[in-house]
Amino acid sequence: MDNYRRLQKTCESQAALSSSPETRTALLEMAEEYRKRAESNAFQGPEPVNPRRIESLGQTSRPTLIK
Repeated sequence: MDNYRRLQKTCESQAALSSSPETRTALLEMAEEYRKRAESNAFQGPEPVNPRRIESLGQTSRPTLIK
């Protein structure tokens, strides 16, 4: 499950637990926005990997560049 779907589910769960109508509405609106973002990401595919951010195991001083 991607992060946006996880955030959507969290907002929905918290909205179900909320006793405040205003808070419930805000959380459900947030859940809807996360749902839209998750669907948008699904159409775009995964985010490309930035090779400059990849580090090999055990190496802490410099990232390993993939060519």
